[in-house]
Amino acid sequence: MEVERIIRNITHHYFFYLFAFTLFFGVSLYHTAELRFTDHLSNMLLLIIYGLFLYFTKRRDFHPAAIITLTIFVLYLGYSFYLSHNKPQAILLDFLIQLRPYITFFIVSQMAPSISDTQKRQMARLCFLLWLLFLPIGAYGLYLPDIYRSIMNRPENFVTIITSLSLVYLYCSDFSTTARRRFLLMISACMLASPLFIGLFLLICGIVLYFNRRSILNSWIRSGIATGVIVLIATYIFYIQLTNNLSLSDAQGGSLSALSPQAILYQTSLKVWRDFPVFGSGLASFATYASGLYYSPLYTEYGLHTVSGLAPQARHSVCDMYYPSLVQFGLTGIVLHLLFWVYIVCISLWKYKQQRNLQHFVIVLILACVLFIGNISDSLFTSHKGYFMMMFFGLLTGNLRQNECHAKRIQSLPEEYLSEEPLWEDHIETETASSVKYPDKTTLKITVCNKTL
Repeated sequence: MEVERIIRNITHHYFFYLFAFTLFFGVSLYHTAELRFTDHLSNMLLLIIYGLFLYFTKRRDFHPAAIITLTIFVLYLGYSFYLSHNKPQAILLDFLIQLRPYITFFIVSQMAPSISDTQKRQMARLCFLLWLLFLPIGAYGLYLPDIYRSIMNRPENFVTIITSLSLVYLYCSDFSTTARRRFLLMISACMLASPLFIGLFLLICGIVLYFNRRSILNSWIRSGIATGVIVLIATYIFYIQLTNNLSLSDAQGGSLSALSPQAILYQTSLKVWRDFPVFGSGLASFATYASGLYYSPLYTEYGLHTVSGLAPQARHSVCDMYYPSLVQFGLTGIVLHLLFWVYIVCISLWKYKQQRNLQHFVIVLILACVLFIGNISDSLFTSHKGYFMMMFFGLLTGNLRQNECHAKRIQSLPEEYLSEEPLWEDHIETETASSVKYPDKTTLKITVCNKTL
């Protein structure tokens, strides 16, 4: 029992430091300070914590979706070796890169860590301070757009940094009117780097302003219709931005050479999809980091080896976007990818609605919209930025499991046990009742649940 409590403290206490480390060094300062190793270091630390969690708690309640996802990826690995569109080491590298965001999500979700109120206050202050430090870069970028490329490679990286800091701030806040207004102010800075963010920003404003009272979640009709409208608007923004990326050009003219590398990559992905419609072209074959590092033969086959930014000598635009890489998995992989997101997002929204947790309900909606739209112009999902966002998503779904566990344990406890005096050392350990002077029955229930976890 003592060992289990130590491991619980590790997953709850030290995960906070890993989460903060990944946000500040693995996202915010990744390009600015050239800290390219931080996401790999965070990966190793997360696996170590998870290994200790499994070894000492003996918990093997793996999520069925995690087993299905791993099985599908192993099958695609064998399929990719069969096609052999790239070297074996390239296929293995792409396998690990594509699998990482899913595994990160399921690991954090299974551990179900929590962040104390004190830690949340510290995190909120640090997020706002970092936002203030990055704000001058965005303001200066209005007059000198090249500053983004010199400091953080691409404007999309600035957008992701501001979005991550803003969402974590909202998660760590008390979700008051002041906190929501500050969140909208923080995330509005993304428009300094990209006018394309205006549509997504207006959608986020609509989500925050409409879901402003917990009573809205009581009505299935109101919340259901509002969520459906949000999905339709997000799909429309997705279509507009995707169309814009398909027609981006570096020069005047309608020829292929006049198009930007990103637009050429999107258009060529449709040709690859026509040639490999069902299961795709295989891992490390198109529009991924591994396919550029080991330079897939498909680029030469489809005439991309002469395009600036996609050529073997200058391939910096090969993995700029995520959606073209889905042709590696074909129609089957695209459908499975959509099913994963529909399942995870819908389950999270439905359970948070049942628990009337308005704050997490709103954050899940916004985070899903950001990932859905952001992957059009950025390889958000498989990069270090996507690694953090999937860690964040796992934290949100892990909170769901905690709440369900608390509710089940309360129902199973006898009434006379709930009347006992609370163990104050548990309150000190979890830092959840620092403001409680005279605990009522509800506080006693929470105390007993914390003790039995």
